[in-house]
Amino acid sequence: MMIKKQMRWLCCLCMLVLLCSSCMAEGTETAASPAPAAEQSAAPSEEIDVGLSPVPSALPATDPTEEATPELTPEAAAEPTPELTPEAAAEPTPDASPAPTEKPTAKPTEKPTAKPTEKPTAKPTPKPTATPKPVSKYALPIDFTAGKPPLKSGFTVNKNGWSYKDPSISVKVVSGRAKGVTSMGCEYWVATIKIADASQLRTVSAKGFNQSTGKAKGTTMAKRVNAVLAINGDYFNFKKSGYYVVRQGREYLDVLDGSRDVLLIDEDGDFHGITAAKANKRGALKDAVKGKKIINAFYFGPLLVMNGKVVKNMPLRDDMAASTRRQRMAIAQVGPLEYKCICCGPPARGSEGMTLKDFAALVAKQNVKVAYNLDGGDSAMIIFNGEKINDVRSTSVREIVDIIYFASGYEGK
Repeated sequence: MMIKKQMRWLCCLCMLVLLCSSCMAEGTETAASPAPAAEQSAAPSEEIDVGLSPVPSALPATDPTEEATPELTPEAAAEPTPELTPEAAAEPTPDASPAPTEKPTAKPTEKPTAKPTEKPTAKPTPKPTATPKPVSKYALPIDFTAGKPPLKSGFTVNKNGWSYKDPSISVKVVSGRAKGVTSMGCEYWVATIKIADASQLRTVSAKGFNQSTGKAKGTTMAKRVNAVLAINGDYFNFKKSGYYVVRQGREYLDVLDGSRDVLLIDEDGDFHGITAAKANKRGALKDAVKGKKIINAFYFGPLLVMNGKVVKNMPLRDDMAASTRRQRMAIAQVGPLEYKCICCGPPARGSEGMTLKDFAALVAKQNVKVAYNLDGGDSAMIIFNGEKINDVRSTSVREIVDIIYFASGYEGK
């Protein structure tokens, strides 16, 4: 675009030069041959057209030797002119001047619209998660595997009784004689057990808790599972209603009908007694253990001691022989991971036996919080280091269905 404009200016300049040259030539010719004055005065003056129209024919011809200025064709006009002088190049081109820069119009700043403050939504307070209990190094699996073999050096038998001790368990058994209806009175045995972990209180049956036909000697079962101390269980049976069987965390039977007291032992080894008066339904069982898992449950009964006091109005049944003097067995809790097993002698072989009421009074004197009656008669037995130590004058050992035992959790050297 710039080149075309410059060419246009150049063309105008050339035409102006030609016109000036023609005028100068005409003046020179007039001076050489002057016309008569009258003729000159009579002759009308001609107007000179100084426009950019073609030169008139009256102008003298130029020197033939001079080279005629060629007309600028459109093609030539399009070509750049190398003869453009610096002065011409320096002349400002009107159209080439930069257009005035428009100042940007400042947009009005929009005031931020205040958003309404949202009220914080109250988040529900999460329930606290129970902190997992540290696993004791003496813990045993909750199943029917045996305990750790006890230390042979841990057993002691002398005139003061029977005892065992290792880092995970201590056992002490003493005997005595309670006043009876005769001067002979009734012999009894009390075993005190302290354990390091609740899993050391265990149960096992002769041939499995899924059936009740298998039986074995209590001493045989105790040796099989490395029991430090064992007692008979509750002679579970699947043929009668009112029973509740849980062993080592597994439920085998639930036909509770409110006719029996139930003892629950939870995952912490704590005892919970449920009386028949509470109907012994599932809800009552869950409420009793307060969300803990039931590891073992017994239904023979009844409860003898609750909150350290003898239970009144026990649900007495014919199969308990409550008013008859018999050999009896109870398991009780003294405090956390501390227990007692109490057994009275039979009405024979130098002993009188006890009624259920008398036996409950004897158990309560042992400073226990909860105590529960188990199977009795010749089934009642305390086994220490694989041997029966109560009623040793008996010539026979009855086969039973199950045992409750305390095992060592110590991996001895």
